[in-house]
Amino acid sequence: MLLEKLGKGQWYRYEMGDEITLQRFRDEERFTGTITSVTDTGFTLDMTTVISLKEVEYVWRKYPARKKKGNYVMIAGGVLVGITTINNIANNNTVIDPVYVAVGAGISAAGLLWRSFSQPRYKVGLRWKLKVFDQEFL
Repeated sequence: MLLEKLGKGQWYRYEMGDEITLQRFRDEERFTGTITSVTDTGFTLDMTTVISLKEVEYVWRKYPARKKKGNYVMIAGGVLVGITTINNIANNNTVIDPVYVAVGAGISAAGLLWRSFSQPRYKVGLRWKLKVFDQEFL
């Protein structure tokens, strides 16, 4: 199965055994399942839920590396504030420096934003299409 952006050559492949997160037109919430079989008109999730390709409204892609790096950046913001506080205590300065707190909060916010890009949503419709191929990809 293929999620393809028309006219751009951008695509993502799903095979049997892959995990997919999607939302159907009739559902209000997204759900995740493992693709157990693929037919020419749809696919089956977790051997129980049969989904037609025309039912899918949104597909989410997971990028775990982005999530991990975003977590690291958020932690780095907190570590900067912690190191600065320890340094100020050791040198008998003001314990919490507002400049470094603002910089650490900004770095943590950047990490949170980076992490939010770890699972983009694709609307199936005019630009993105779900397709089924009978060929094996090597």
